This record gives sequence, structure tokens and C-alpha cells, in this order.
Amino acid sequence: TQEFYKNFSWRNYGKSFGNLVKETVVETQNLSFTNSDTIMKITLLEVSLQGDPAVKPLVNTKPDYSISNQNISIDSDTYIDSIGVTINYDNLGKATTDSIIIQVQRILPNGTVKNYFRLVKSPYNTGNITFRIDKDIVNGIGLNKFYIKLDYYNNVLESNENNNSTIGYINEFIRGADISPVYPYKYAIIADLDSVVLKASTADPLALSTIYRFQLDTNDLFLNPIINTTITSSGGVLQLPVALLNVDSIVYFWRVAKDSISPIWRESSFQTIQNKKGWSQAHFHQFKNNTYQFVSYNKPLRKFEFKNTVNSILCRTGAVGSPNPPYLYFNENAYYFNNLQQNVLSCGGARGWSFVLFDSLSGAPIFGRKADTLLNGTYLTQYNSCSCFEYDRAVFDFSLYNNCGDRNGDTAGYFNRLEEMLNSIPNGMRVLAYTRNWDPSSKYPASLINAFRKIGSDSIQLKTDTTNIIISGIKRPVPHFDAKEALSSYYMQTITLTDTFSSNWSSGYIQSEIIGPASKWKSLHWNYTELNGNTSGEIYLKLIGIKSNGQKDTLAHFPSDSLDVLDLENYVNAQLYPTIQLVAFEQDNINYVPPQLKKWQIIFDEVPECAINIQKAYAVKNQKVNEGEPILVTLGIENIGSIPFKDSLIITYWIEDENGIQHVLPYKFKRTIFQPNSYFIDSVFVNTFSFPGNNSLWVHVNPIGNTYYQSEQFAFNNIIRIPFEVTGDRINPLLDVTFDGIHILNGDIVSPNPSIQITLKDENRFLALNDTSDFSVYLKKPSSIEELKLSFKNDMNFTSAQLPNNSCKIELQPNNLLDGIYQLRVQAKDRSSNLSGANDYQIQFEVITKSSITELLNYPNPFSTSTKFVFILTGNSIPETFKIQIMTVTGKVVKEIYKEELGPIRIGRNITEYSWDGKDEFGDLLGNGVYLYRVITQLKGEDIEKRKTTADDYFKNGW
Repeated sequence: TQEFYKNFSWRNYGKSFGNLVKETVVETQNLSFTNSDTIMKITLLEVSLQGDPAVKPLVNTKPDYSISNQNISIDSDTYIDSIGVTINYDNLGKATTDSIIIQVQRILPNGTVKNYFRLVKSPYNTGNITFRIDKDIVNGIGLNKFYIKLDYYNNVLESNENNNSTIGYINEFIRGADISPVYPYKYAIIADLDSVVLKASTADPLALSTIYRFQLDTNDLFLNPIINTTITSSGGVLQLPVALLNVDSIVYFWRVAKDSISPIWRESSFQTIQNKKGWSQAHFHQFKNNTYQFVSYNKPLRKFEFKNTVNSILCRTGAVGSPNPPYLYFNENAYYFNNLQQNVLSCGGARGWSFVLFDSLSGAPIFGRKADTLLNGTYLTQYNSCSCFEYDRAVFDFSLYNNCGDRNGDTAGYFNRLEEMLNSIPNGMRVLAYTRNWDPSSKYPASLINAFRKIGSDSIQLKTDTTNIIISGIKRPVPHFDAKEALSSYYMQTITLTDTFSSNWSSGYIQSEIIGPASKWKSLHWNYTELNGNTSGEIYLKLIGIKSNGQKDTLAHFPSDSLDVLDLENYVNAQLYPTIQLVAFEQDNINYVPPQLKKWQIIFDEVPECAINIQKAYAVKNQKVNEGEPILVTLGIENIGSIPFKDSLIITYWIEDENGIQHVLPYKFKRTIFQPNSYFIDSVFVNTFSFPGNNSLWVHVNPIGNTYYQSEQFAFNNIIRIPFEVTGDRINPLLDVTFDGIHILNGDIVSPNPSIQITLKDENRFLALNDTSDFSVYLKKPSSIEELKLSFKNDMNFTSAQLPNNSCKIELQPNNLLDGIYQLRVQAKDRSSNLSGANDYQIQFEVITKSSITELLNYPNPFSTSTKFVFILTGNSIPETFKIQIMTVTGKVVKEIYKEELGPIRIGRNITEYSWDGKDEFGDLLGNGVYLYRVITQLKGEDIEKRKTTADDYFKNGW
């Protein structure tokens, strides 16, 4: 069209070029537009690279979305009821107008997985978004794990698909301000009738000191509590001994909260039965938190009733695309059940169908699961329904682009799966079916059309490839046309359908909360009554076993004549099913009055319960340290239950650095037999090397999922996060190099057998210089143009630093060097990778193997107080004879200085330690004037050859 070239855009993918851009305006005629007379003005941006060969054009033909752990921030403190997950992400490639879906996956402390999705516009360069999600103060307090992925469906073809997600999970410890009852655990049966110690744990072991209120009563109204008292305490485990009524089978309710005008209570209850332990709901108020299906809990009247319901369905669909109209926005492509959204944006809006099946008894949507879902003898999962999601959802999706066909028109598999799905739905089941972004309905085979007619669709034959449809109907064995339907007139049209259906219940069930864990299941006891002499009701119990991975299996059914099952372990093995649930099914088709469940009790052997309890011990030595300085943490771990741990407890540790990266530390085993009401103190040293900045030490006792995990009642009080700050080492170490004990100048002469010592000293008193990999030593010989890297194994000796004096030493002693000029180069750094200097230490030195000596000069000359003697000596050996004679101009010798007086003499440049003070042999000060001197040197009885230098001009006949 004429507007195709209307706008040009450009982008710099690298560093800034500064002020190198200039603008040029040109006219372009006769472009190949529909209207050949179009004249366009184009603004050209000309970038001058100024001939820099290091500047290379970067041409990306595809986008490249990138994310890193460091660019994720999680705020769980600002808001009481929500968490903010802020994601900063980049597009390292081509800028496009695509939209991408971002996934945030959250794993709660109890292992529950939650997923959140947002559709965003593809960033041209950078972008950010904040997910605000429910904190879940019931299940979310403790260690939460977050995983983020860009372009979740991989809808956009990128140049690099490997940088779209975080590396592993990002940990966030959500600190609950609340306190929770832990012992006696919820619905516990305890054997003590006269007293008990109530124990409650704070969600944050490091919670500041505050006032907590405890209440105890025999019902959950707490109108006249038996106990109503406060405890002032910091975090950890709070304990309150209380006296009971000393009566068998009494149910007690107790609760705890921060003391305030409107406290947020956490409630529990227990029952006393002499010599028994287990789980029990024997008071009507204990049944209030159970799960009810078509049975209601009428608390004021203290009875159970059947209920009638009217269910509502709302579905909206259409052409899903970018967030801009006229496309349907992503979160509008959804269906609702009883005003609650059940599913949104199936397969990212990819072309296909979505089916919702409603349970014939409950009316609720059936979940398609990772595990198989059996319908009418056919197994359906999210996978064989071609879903793009891999978690349980209340919908079955079919997409042309997910193993149901492809983009090249191969639709046979897609049609076959649709037909299999429709045929597998049981007769009488309610169905909601809707398309997304249309599909190739013009190619539907007759058998598929007929399958749609069996759910009541009359409009399926009117649907075109570019229209959408919604069908709400009931599956029957033959075609019928009574479904409620909505059919779009054109591609972009958004359609909506609402429908309702009623349920009048004469049956239902009560499902208990999860029971256990247990080490051994012993017996089951339950009882019920009929209201007003009603005899038409029926009731039976179902026993469900729950494996450690969450899988639920129905293990047994107990009719109303089996109220006491004394051999429960024959039905359920605690090693395979550490937790269980009970379900009471009730039915009355005549009077519609459910039987009244009075109690159900499980007698079993309990599991132990431990907690991190800083009330017993807690200390952090050096919470703010210099890099390398160790941190010592001690904390108390207590068995707060009534059962001992029979095996050693495993304790795991890791450091979370300032970038959110985890560094696992060695784990420990503690306390082989850990008795109730006892505790031990765990100590851990943290090496802060390579952890500059704000970090956290995590300590997790008996973590769920670990190979050595032992069953216990609660997990939220087994973890603690301890922050610490490390000041990074940024100071350079000091490098020093000597030859035969002195610092030489560049080009100095040294011995053919020099003793070279390299020392490195660092101010850090904790990170010892003990690693040879921090050094590189190179020697360039006269006959070579390449440097030779010297080996610590063959060429050098290394002496490690001994703290706190952090200085190490390298000794290098090359032997029998040949004549010529050599070059030594040394690279060095400390343990924090701080270099010893901006440049390597580098020096040249010369070796002359022939013995010679230069003329000896005194300095200063003239002098008033003292003078030293300077000379250069070559060869392998020090002269045996070395004497300086000083005389007057008349020839009188006034002073002779011998080798022993001069101090150490070495090969190379010498400045004597000895200073002549101008006195004669008798110690008398000579008069001002000019004096002469000469040097006598001999080696092996022979005079040493004089080496010519410019100093020769000052000597006449050796004087």
C-alpha cells in the first residue's frame, strides 16, 4: 500500500557512538507503489564509524528474549496480603511487534505448584512487569520457590532459545508475622487427662519480641475460656503449661495470636482419651473446616443438611491476538463456572477447540490432569488432548500446532482426536465446547459433524474456517439439537454465551482434612445418628490413602455396620501411605435428610516434630565482616513433639548471594536418637570468600524431599534465613622482587646464578595467599623471542602465607645462565582477584659470565661527612682480595679499607654499606683537599680484569 514505507526506524544494539549521527533529507521518486506518482521524503540517519575496525555492525534477523536471576526482585514485605514479583527482561535481537506470554511458577512450602501468566508486548530493547500475587498466609509462609519463563509457548522464533528462563528456582522466605499452634497438633488425641503443654511456633524464627495471647475452651466460641493469658517472647517456640479438667473424652479448643484489639487467631483442637493417641473429630465444631459436597454444615443448628445449587457458565471467545483491538484481549478468552474463572488463553490462543466436562454428580468441571483421567473407559490427559500446558486444569485443549496436526495442512490427526474426545464423553454428561481463533471446519468429516450433534449442536454445520462457536449441551447417544450455542458472523467478532443448570441433591459427602502422618495405623472408630427417627438415610465411609508424592488411592469402604475397625493396618500401610483421608457418603432419596456424622477417630502411632527454636540457642558472630572473615552461627533445634526421632536428623545449608544464586554447603547429620523435649545446638562456620555484598545463610532441618527425610507433623518451622553482609576486598596486594637480596634497576647486571625472590603481601587477614594459580612467572632468554612460563613443579619453590601475616614467597634460582640480556615478567593477584598493579612487573637484567670489575667511584664526591663506593662486578665469584688505598697528592698512604669492612659484595651493581668518614688510620680527620685512591682486587691470585666504562676517564694509571 502507499503507506507501507511511511516510517523507518533504526536501533543501536551496542554501545553509544556519541555525537556521530547526522541527518540527511533526500527525495525518492517512482517507487513501486500502487500510485506511481507517489513522491516520498525519507530521512536517512547516517552513522559515521570513523574507520574504527573494532566497530562491527550487528545484524539480528530474529528477536532474542533474555532474563537472568539478578534481574528478578521479589517483594514479600511491603504488602500484607500480596507478593510483588518484578521481572526485568531484555530483547538482545531484532525488535518486533509480537506479543509474548510470561510465566511465573510458584512452589509453596507444602509443595503445591501455582502458575501465573501474563501477555505482554515484545520489548524493543528492555521491558519490565510486576506480577502481584496472593501471599497465602495459610500455606505460603516459609520457603517459596519462583521460576520465570519468557515466551512460555515458544510462539516467537528466536536466535537463542536458551536464555528465556531463570537458572533454577529463586528462593524467597516469606516471613509470617503470625504464630501457629503445633502441639497438640490439630485434632490430636492425647493420653494426658489433667495437664498439657501448649506449644506454638512463629513462622519466622527470628521474629522480634511481642505479646502473644493464648486461649483454651471446650468449644470454638471462647466466650468463657478456661485459659486466657499472654506471653511476651521473641520468635521460636512458645510453650504454655495448662491444667485440664481431668475428664476422659473431653474436646478442647485452643488458639493463639498476636495480642491486639482485633487479633488474627490460629485455632486448633484436641481430645483427651486415656492411654490413646491419634486423630479425632468428635465435637460438631471440629467438623467446620472439612470439605462438603452437596452437604452443608449448619453450625447454629448443629446439623448437616443436603443443599440445592444452581450452577452458572459464562464463556467468551474470538480471534485472540495482540493486546490492541480489534483482537480479543488474552484474558477475555476464558470460561467461568459460578463466576470463578477456570481457564484462560488455552494454548496461547493457538487455533483449536477447548472442551469442559461437568461432573454428573457435583456439576463441577472435571480436571484434565497429568495423571490419566478415565472417562467412559477411555483415558484422557492434557497431553493426548494436545494441550500446551503441563499441569492440572479444568479444560481439555486441542491445538492444531501441538501434536494434533501441523501448519502444513495435515489435519487428519487433529480431526481424529476431536472425534475420539467427543465419543468418549459419557451419555448424560454436560459439555461446554468452544473454538479459539477458528479452525478448518470446512474439512470436517461427516463422522465428526455427527459427534458434535450428539452434544446438541445445530450450528456446527454453519461454522466456517474463519468463525468461532460456543456450544453448551448434554451428550446423548443420538444427535439432537437442544444445545445452547453462539456463532460468530466474522473472524474478529467476540462472542459470549451464558448458561445455567440446577442440582437438587439427595446425596453428598463429607471429606475430612488430611490425617497424619503416622508411623503405624491401628484402628478406626466412627458413629452417626438419624434426625427425628428418620430411617431412610444411608451412610458409608471411604478410606483414602495418600502417598508421599500426593497420589491418592481408595483403599477400603466401610458400611454402617462396621463402626469399629480394629485392624486398620490391614487396610493401609503407613510406610506407603503416611497420611490418609476419610470420606462419609450420605444419601436419602425419600426424606432428603442426611445421616448425622457424630465422630470419626483414627488411633495411630504419631510421628515426631522438631523445630528451630532460638529460645534455646541463637547467636551470629560477626554478622558484618570483611571478605574471607568467617561467620559462626549457632542455633537451637528442639524436638517439641512426644515421639523421639530414631534416626539422625539431616541439616542442609546453602548461601544465597546478592545476585540470588544458591551455593550449597556440606550437610550434616545430628543427634542419632532425638528424645522429646530435648534440644541440641548446631554450629556452622560460613566462609565468606567470594561472597561480597548482602547475602543470606539458609538452614533447613529435615527438608521434605531429601533422601534422609523423616516424617514429622509440620515443615514450616524447620527453616531459617540469616542475613549477613560482606565487605568485598578491593585493595591491591603489594608485589616485591629482589635479586640476591636487592632491588635491581632495569638493565642491571646480575650473577649467572641469581637468587630471585618474589614476595606478595596482602592486607586481608583472612584470605591467605596460598594458591600458586594466583601467580604467573615468565622468563625470556637472550636466544629466544618468546617468553617461557616457569613451572612451580620444576623451576620455583612456593611458600604459603601464614595468617595473620598475609605474605607469601616464591624462590627462583636459575643456574649457569649464559651471557646476554634476560627479561623477567611477573603477574600476581590476591584471593579476591585484585591485581598487584595496573601492569605486570617486568624487568630486564644482564648476565656476564667473565669476571671483571669496573673502576670504583666514590659518592658523593666531593664530600664533607662521608662517602660510599660504587662499582659493578661481573662473573661467578666474589674477589678474594679487595682493598682500597687512599693517599695524599704527595704520595703518603693515609687510609686502607679492606673487603671485610666494606660489607656484602655481590655480582652486579654494588654500593658499599661502608662509608668512609674522611679520617686516617689513627682516626684523625684529614684536612680539606684533594686525595687520591686506588683499588686492588684479586681472584684466585690473579688481578681481576678491569671493565671499561665512562668512569675510566677519572682514573690515571690506576689512581
